Amino acid sequence: MYTRNVKALGAAALICLLLPAAAFAKDPEGVWSGTLKRENLNTVDAEVRFSDSSVHFGSPYRCSVPIVRGADASSLTYTFGTSTGGGMFCQGLEDVTFVLTPDADGKVIAIAFATNGTIGKGKWAGKLRPASKPSP
Repeated sequence: MYTRNVKALGAAALICLLLPAAAFAKDPEGVWSGTLKRENLNTVDAEVRFSDSSVHFGSPYRCSVPIVRGADASSLTYTFGTSTGGGMFCQGLEDVTFVLTPDADGKVIAIAFATNGTIGKGKWAGKLRPASKPSP
């Protein structure tokens, strides 16, 4: 009986050690693109480039902003940085946090964030898919 309890405790300890490692969310790779929609109002094409940690927005905003991965290694949480390419929309995203949520097979990533900037204020959401190549 003592041996069985020791084995059970050893197995439980091993599981406790392995679970945190399995909880780490891996950064997606490459370029993911899709269309984001703001509270049923307007849309914008977006492209997330993990190679240079940036998000690029198409017309009508035409701007880009760097992103920084959050400290929580178990989720794909990011924060928009300071836009150097201008654009009031991207400037309004500074310090806004967003979460990427991959679907079960990893072929689609949901993105959602809210901004209080003067341009494009509101809740944005959309789905991103792997892009064949980044747009210029």
